[in-house]
This record gives sequence, C-alpha cells and structure tokens, in this order.
Amino acid sequence: MIIVDEDGPDTKSPTATQGPLGLSPVTASDHSAPPPAYTPSSYGATGSSGGGLVAPVYATPLQYPYDVPVASRERLPRGENARRRFCSALAVALGVWVLLGILLADVKLGLYVGFPDPRYPSPLKERVKSPSCVSGQFDESSDSGSTTHTRINGNRGESQNRMDNSLPRTISKSDPLRQATLGFSLPASADLIYLFTNASQAYGSVTIDVDRERSYRHERHSESDEDDYVKVDVTVSSFTERGVQHARLCLFEESGEWGLGIVTPPQTGIDSLDYDFHIIHPAPVPSLSSISGSTPPLNISRFHSNLPLFEHYIDAPSNRVHFGEFELQSENMAIKVPSLSAGSVRLKTENGPIEGNFSVITTLELLTQNAAITVDVHLDTDSSSTENGGKAADVILHTQNAPINARMHHSPSGRDITVNATTSNALLSLLLSSLPPSPPLPSSPVSINFPAIQLTARSSNAPIIVSPGPAFTGALQVATRGPHGIGATYR
Repeated sequence: MIIVDEDGPDTKSPTATQGPLGLSPVTASDHSAPPPAYTPSSYGATGSSGGGLVAPVYATPLQYPYDVPVASRERLPRGENARRRFCSALAVALGVWVLLGILLADVKLGLYVGFPDPRYPSPLKERVKSPSCVSGQFDESSDSGSTTHTRINGNRGESQNRMDNSLPRTISKSDPLRQATLGFSLPASADLIYLFTNASQAYGSVTIDVDRERSYRHERHSESDEDDYVKVDVTVSSFTERGVQHARLCLFEESGEWGLGIVTPPQTGIDSLDYDFHIIHPAPVPSLSSISGSTPPLNISRFHSNLPLFEHYIDAPSNRVHFGEFELQSENMAIKVPSLSAGSVRLKTENGPIEGNFSVITTLELLTQNAAITVDVHLDTDSSSTENGGKAADVILHTQNAPINARMHHSPSGRDITVNATTSNALLSLLLSSLPPSPPLPSSPVSINFPAIQLTARSSNAPIIVSPGPAFTGALQVATRGPHGIGATYR
C-alpha cells in the first residue's frame, strides 16, 4: 500500500530529486559525462587545507634524464665560492701560525729575562754553582780604537780589566767592524773542558794550538798555584758597538768540569756576532832528570766542543799535548786538523769537509755529509797500550755524495783493527800499511803478533780502491752490481 502526502513535499524533507541522504541521485547521464579537468597548482604552492607542498602532476611519465625538471635556482641556497673559502681558510691558518710564533718567541725571551741572572738559561743554572760572566766592552776613549781585554781566571772566579795590545785586535774607529777580546784561563788538570753555545746567530772559528815558545807555561795566578792553565782568548766582532756589548760569555764549573759558553740572550735588532776562539795549551817543559831532555806531553783528559756554524782548526802535535777524549760537533763548516793526538776522536759536521792527520789509540770516528774526507791516520795498536782494555781499534769514516781518501798506518803487532768506510756517488780509496817494527834488544826474543784487520768499504755508482798492504794475508771479498763488473778490479 502506498500512502501519498496530500499536502505536498515538506520543506524539511528531502526533495524528490534528492536521495534519502540528501544526495543527488545518480542518473545515466552522469555516467557518460567526463570529470572536470584537474588544474595542478604550481610547484611549491600551499594547499588550502594542509598548508604543505603539493607535488606537480604530469600527464605522461618523465623520461630520465631528459624530462627531469630542474628546481628553480631561487629555491636552492647558493654556496660560497670555492676560491673564497680556500682563501679564508688560508688566512686563518696563517694568522694562527703568526700568533703561535709570537707566543713562542715571548716565552723563549721570558726564559732568559725571568731568571735573576738572564745571562744563562735554566738548565745551566741548575748545574752550575757560581758562573763568571763577562760582556764585550768597546773602549771609546782610545784614539786607536783598542778594545778592552777582560780576563777571567779559572779556580778563582776573579776578573780583571786591562788594556792589552799584544794581540792583533787593534782597529781603527773608521773601520765599520768593531771588536772586543775576552780572555779566560781554564785549569789543564780539569776532568773535562767544553765549549758550547745557545745563540743561534753566533758563528766563527775555533783554533786549538800549543804555546810552542813556552812563554805561558809558568804563568801562575798565585805563588802557591801549581796547576797549568789553558789560555782561551775570544775575539767578538760585529758591525755595531751595540752588538759587541750585547755579546756575553760565561765560565762554568762543576765537579772538576770546566765549560765556556756563549750565552747571549736573543734580542731583535742585533747583528750576527762573529766569535773567534783561540785556545792555547801550555807546552811541556823538558825534565832535568831526563837524559834526553824530553818530557811527556801535556795530558788533557777530555775536550768537547759543540759549536754549530764554527770552523775548527786543530794543531796539537803529539809530542806537546795528548787528549784522552776529543770530540767536536759543528754544522756547515770545515774541520781541519794539521796534527792531533788522542785516545779517541769523534768529529761530526755537515756540508763541511774533514781533513787532517790523526794519531789515535782506540777510536776514530769521522762523520760528515756532502763533503770529502781526506785523512792520514796513525793507529797505535801496540800491545803496551792500556787504553780501551786491549779491544780492537775502530775507524769509522762516513759521508755522502763526496769522496773518501784515507791512508792508515798501524803498528805491526798488538790489537786488532776494524775499519768501516761508507760513501755514495763518489770514489772511496783506502790504503793500509804497517809501520816497521822497532828493532828488538839483543837479549830479547823476536815475537811479532800481527793484528787482524777487518775492513768494510761501501760505495754506490762509483769505484772503490782498497790496498791492504804488501804484508796482508787473508780473505778478500769484492762485490759489485755494475754491468758485467765494469770498473771493478779484483786482486
């Protein structure tokens, strides 16, 4: 049964064209009509509800990499230029390096200024009881421009100033070079005599000589003084008077060890200072009880020198002075030895040649680089030698890119000998010969114990010449890597 409302459609009820839920009924024409075209928003547009980004919609699939859209440059933040970033980083690094250098320089200068006596650094102050220091003083009152000679006597610590024109250090005021001479006296009986420097701007020379005229042997500091003294004169040269006055040397003593050091504190605006050391050892006096009138040479226990940028010249004949231990260390300077007698010798330098005549008992070590070694060595391997406990005598020669030319003479009997010579890109020449044996007494039996020689010679890209002497007997091994052994001689 169908009930029809006679009053007509109510305004509150759905119309006849609406469905039961108030929706328009779907007709057949609605199925045939296409949906409205969708208009996508631009990239980055804000939606009406979510407020986020809406991705673009494309009608056809994109083909990579041709159809991939490129985002707008306004959307991507532009980075800083690579060159500008590099320059900024470099400027920051240079600034840090400069600030660090200034800080370290201030700290280094404070180490000198912060102590009660700024004339020597802390490590030396801790091990030295009462150093005696002296500075260069240029005499302005002298018309000839003479320099004041200040001498410090070892064992007394006393100093005296006097004008001394005996040394050739008088200069004219018109000469741009200014000089001052500082004198020291060190006891020859010291356990160790050493020279050193902590001044990077110091350079010069060291001359070790003997008082050949015996004019200094009996110079005593008092009537009860029985010790001989080693005289050291140091001439300081500079182009300015301020530089000479800035020079400072100190005499140190501890437990029988005497040292002389250049302890000039660092200071800007000071020219480099030239120091010339002249070390004079007292000559031995002939003994009246000796039949021949000869006397043993003066014995110096140990002598060390660590002076970079200093040239060394040693002329100490074996009949005048003998060193138990002799050691030198330098850089970029030559070491020349006309004559030296010692139990052991060690010389080290760089970019400077080593040449001279040596008379050693135990060890000879010569080290350099980029410079030649030319030496004449006398090895006292006699069994009567008590030094080194009878061990083998060692000879070490080492350089690079420079030749080695060595002649070695050894005793016909006694201790063994070990020779090690090394160089590169240069000739290596070694000549060994034995000295003739001393004639035995008529009542003494003839017994000769020939020493064993172990020799090693190495070089590269250059020949090696070795002559062990006519009396050599034993094995000889020679090896080369040259093509077909060209340049090698086998004997």
